[in-house]
Amino acid sequence: MSIKRQLQVAVAGMFIASGAVSSFAAGDSAQDIIERIKPVGQVCLEGQACPAEPAPAAAAASEPVAEPAAPVASETTAAGDAAAGETTAPVETAASEPVAAEPVAAEPAAPAVAASGRSGADVYNASCAMCHATGLAGAPKPGDATGWQPRLAQGKDTLLKNAVSGIRAMPPKGSCAACTEQELQAAIDHMTAGIN
Repeated sequence: MSIKRQLQVAVAGMFIASGAVSSFAAGDSAQDIIERIKPVGQVCLEGQACPAEPAPAAAAASEPVAEPAAPVASETTAAGDAAAGETTAPVETAASEPVAAEPVAAEPAAPAVAASGRSGADVYNASCAMCHATGLAGAPKPGDATGWQPRLAQGKDTLLKNAVSGIRAMPPKGSCAACTEQELQAAIDHMTAGIN
């Protein structure tokens, strides 16, 4: 394309863009702009009162209304939570007044739990599964006695040392640089559960 043609296209583009921008801004008054860019919510800190702001009538008719800050538990919600395997725990304010129930996921007891509270299954699912679930680059699969027995024969201390420092295709700490040694040991225990 010649320079003259490129210049013509650039000038035409500028006119089109400026026309589009002016057509959008021409109908907006200062109040419309202020209304459009105003904050949509407020942050409330614990221990401070949250100002309750009623929703404008026009917005209430056209937009969905946000849920209240403290939802009231109903029989249908409790039944739905119970069906989903969730239980509720009461939440109290600094003044020890009951507020509302927050859903708490019911977790099955995991045999390998690190001091951080993350189970071996949690660590495995978050960081180890991407290689160990498929056996990528020779990573032993969970529960695979053939893959794990030669490693377990070296001892659990060596197995943990190799997991921390990395070995062959496995980088140090696998893909969990933030994991503690206890979390890595819990993940190893999870993957080797039931293997003698």
